[in-house]
Amino acid sequence: WIFKKIKLHKVLRLEGSSFMLGCIPNIWHLLMEEIPKLYRLQKANYNISEFDNLIGHNYTLAQQSEIYKIFNIDTSKIITFENNKHLSFESLTYFSPIYSPDIEAINWMKQKILKFYGIKVSKRNRRIFISRENYSTKNICNFKIISQVLKKHKFEIVRPEELNIENQINLFSSANFVIGAHGAGLAANTIFCTENTNIIEIRSQTHPVDFAAPHVCMWSSTINKLRHSILLCKNAEDKTLKGRSKTDSDFIICPNKLDFLINLHLNEKM
Repeated sequence: WIFKKIKLHKVLRLEGSSFMLGCIPNIWHLLMEEIPKLYRLQKANYNISEFDNLIGHNYTLAQQSEIYKIFNIDTSKIITFENNKHLSFESLTYFSPIYSPDIEAINWMKQKILKFYGIKVSKRNRRIFISRENYSTKNICNFKIISQVLKKHKFEIVRPEELNIENQINLFSSANFVIGAHGAGLAANTIFCTENTNIIEIRSQTHPVDFAAPHVCMWSSTINKLRHSILLCKNAEDKTLKGRSKTDSDFIICPNKLDFLINLHLNEKM
């Protein structure tokens, strides 16, 4: 009865071997989850080039195309969920999500990218603040006041999403201090920071510990031995965000707390 009443999408039958790549348009998922799968494939004597089909979303980030070239991923093989609602496979290989860092695989990903671009860090003297002005969530309500604190400590305001992947890596590998909101821009890019880089993660004080991956920004800090602090802030809760209103609403940052924490990292007199 239900199949007569509801017109389901036509099933696309995929012959040969298929691999669940993901292609989520998010730099953190790309670098910290998706590409590390290729390392585990190699360990199991598979190669991404041997699959007939790659399954995932429409990839919209320019950085995705750059990364796929580095790892020899043939994008012509990608079959998207958006264009094909129902898929049937002759053979499908996939990894079950574990949501914990595969440190060995992440380090492999990092070193392969650094080697591809020939990036060698010589100076670590930049202080950067990751702006979210191109996004509709997790901005700073009182940024005019906060910008004075950043200016006092000589932070430059950056928008990583406007840079290609090579320039992003050069930016973060040359930084000795990074401040940013909890999110992909901070969690992914700090994998290219060097040991003892100072990190201040801005996070909602109501961010629940069991939702929206509260610890992902600390993966890079653990792997790279970064000096990571969390600045918990009030937020202007936006109920239209529904289930994510407590995590993704704009922040209200106490300027004195931010100034104190920066000084603490810099070992300056209070």
